[in-house]
Amino acid sequence: MIKRTANLDWYKDPILLDALDRIHEPKRLLDKPFLLPLQAVCKIGGIGAFPVGHVETGTIKPGMVVKFGPSGLTTKVKSAEVHHESLVGGLSGDKCWFQCEECCCRGSKTWLCSV
Repeated sequence: MIKRTANLDWYKDPILLDALDRIHEPKRLLDKPFLLPLQAVCKIGGIGAFPVGHVETGTIKPGMVVKFGPSGLTTKVKSAEVHHESLVGGLSGDKCWFQCEECCCRGSKTWLCSV
């Protein structure tokens, strides 16, 4: 399905490489408020807890104040990393982990982090 041949005269759809070329990158929702459903909280001894999740909308940056739901805990982000690289921030569509001044993510299966 990489090259069109005489054996594929019956196949009218695009071949594999043409179909891949037609795929467009999804639009990042950077103009909306920050929202990150938490997937896990990694605890590293001596360092602390790191919430991990996929940034659905907005961006996360060190120094911004975020709110955890449903508890309503508000805290400041100390650092944010994407793929183990410290960045200025995580964008919509990135899977990132971040460190907060105070993190209390226990006792509930569903947590959201937002602005």
